[in-house]
Amino acid sequence: MKTLTLYTGGGVSISPSSGDGRTKSAYVRLVAEDGKILQNGEIAAFCIDVLAENADVWTEVDYIETEEDELTDEEALEIIFGGAT
Repeated sequence: MKTLTLYTGGGVSISPSSGDGRTKSAYVRLVAEDGKILQNGEIAAFCIDVLAENADVWTEVDYIETEEDELTDEEALEIIFGGAT
């Protein structure tokens, strides 16, 4: 799992890029390695922004794709457009 420092300020809410007027935020970005997924017991994600103090509750496990993981084109469009397709 990769842990990226996130920055805030300078007209940016949260970004992994440090720049003029930006300061280190209270959040980090966790990114799963290839073939892995992040889990905290309730949520599973490939990438997630969390409070740095809560990063240790996330673990990286092998990702096993199931048929439930596959969306139809219609399901994907419904998620993207909020059912307004």
